[in-house]
Amino acid sequence: AEEERIRADYPPGTFKAMIVGEAIDMDSWRFLLKNHLSVQRFLDRVLRPGIIIKPVEIAAYFKANPEEFVRPPWVHVYFISGGDRNAVEKCSRELSVSKDPVEAQTNNPDVVVRTARMDEPRLDPMITEALAKAGPGQLSEVIRMEGEFHQMLLIERLGERPLEANEAF
Repeated sequence: AEEERIRADYPPGTFKAMIVGEAIDMDSWRFLLKNHLSVQRFLDRVLRPGIIIKPVEIAAYFKANPEEFVRPPWVHVYFISGGDRNAVEKCSRELSVSKDPVEAQTNNPDVVVRTARMDEPRLDPMITEALAKAGPGQLSEVIRMEGEFHQMLLIERLGERPLEANEAF
């Protein structure tokens, strides 16, 4: 039954092709699935029913371990990408004036404009360096990554902060 549910997540005929493409033997995959389901049954029937955590315990843990409940610094940016540096720069300049990503994308069909919120510690070092000198409303320097040119328009930068209880749980 579980195998059929997993197969249903794939378009008809593509599941087996994916398995073969990944060089996975179907019998081995079924063996691993069976083991995974056994572990899940054990967790559901034996371990989880015996674990009871009261709200007061959660609150006490939250209060006693504030270092575990910290929102890392993050940036909110428009990410402008394309194969032509001049097109990326032109679109970025338009976007920095209009602040309308749909309009900028429509006016510059050879460029892709995306909005992204990213944790700073998880950023590629090239992106971190490019954004280092930009303030809100300012453009980063143009960088070249993965065969394309990229420029970011910084919308906002938020520093590290403690999470509120409703954010943590």
